[in-house]
Amino acid sequence: MAVEANRIRANSSGRALQLKVSLRGVPKPPVWRRLLVLADTRLDRLHDVVQTAMVWTDTHLHVFSTSVGDYGIPDPELGFRDERTAALSQFFKQPGDRIRYDYDFGDGWEHVIELEKRLTTDAVERVPTCLAGK
Repeated sequence: MAVEANRIRANSSGRALQLKVSLRGVPKPPVWRRLLVLADTRLDRLHDVVQTAMVWTDTHLHVFSTSVGDYGIPDPELGFRDERTAALSQFFKQPGDRIRYDYDFGDGWEHVIELEKRLTTDAVERVPTCLAGK
């Protein structure tokens, strides 16, 4: 799955977020990506960005765990809130704010997504962008 970088949308919030996505439970070396996304990006779209940045195959279920509940693909049995209804700006207010992203419930790939800094869209040209990683 390819996620294309786009020029800043004219109707964007004017805010961008620098996020660090870290894979937990992996022995050294650490596995992480530094991403730049718009603050009004929805969780379903962040899922696509993380899948591409981490080189996952998007063939398993996923869930975002936040302070207000779990978001994923709506499913009455799993009880997830609809990830298409939540934007990153709801969860990332100040540096250090975190949410969890779990991918592949069988293997249990757990990621911590942390806000490193908030930027104005004047400071960036293309989003989403993977700025760095290991």
